[in-house]
Amino acid sequence: MRKGYMLIEMILIISLLVVFLAVMTEPMRILLAEIPRGNQNFQTAASLNHLVNSLKMDVEAAKELKTGDDPNSLIITGNKGTTLYRFTEEQVCRIADDNPDPAIAWTLPQTHFVWDVKNPNALEITGWIEATISGRREKKFYNSHVFYTKGFEREQTQ
Repeated sequence: MRKGYMLIEMILIISLLVVFLAVMTEPMRILLAEIPRGNQNFQTAASLNHLVNSLKMDVEAAKELKTGDDPNSLIITGNKGTTLYRFTEEQVCRIADDNPDPAIAWTLPQTHFVWDVKNPNALEITGWIEATISGRREKKFYNSHVFYTKGFEREQTQ
């Protein structure tokens, strides 16, 4: 029975280890870069969800929806007053007459919105997070919602 390794065995083990590490370098780099980015995307998606819930409550309590002078603003008129949503590149701001806080803002990095007031009683909003992964642009957390005001009737959209 021998008590050690031969030199050729050690060279073979070290060369296999070098080949394995060379193959695993790129997957490990991607994995280590994706973990913090995934956490940031999750936090942004949670903020986006909070924004959508707030928008839903405002639209459902509204009498009328319309766009403002700025194409990135939405004016919601209800019984308690007017609420303004202003969509900028990385932030959404809510300004309400009935709110004791002057404004609520959601910071949403790399988030995009497409929204459309279908008629004075319906709003469609689509949002997603755009991330660059391995040099490609990908849409993450893609969601689309349609909200109706309290006075909505089916015949109004047909």
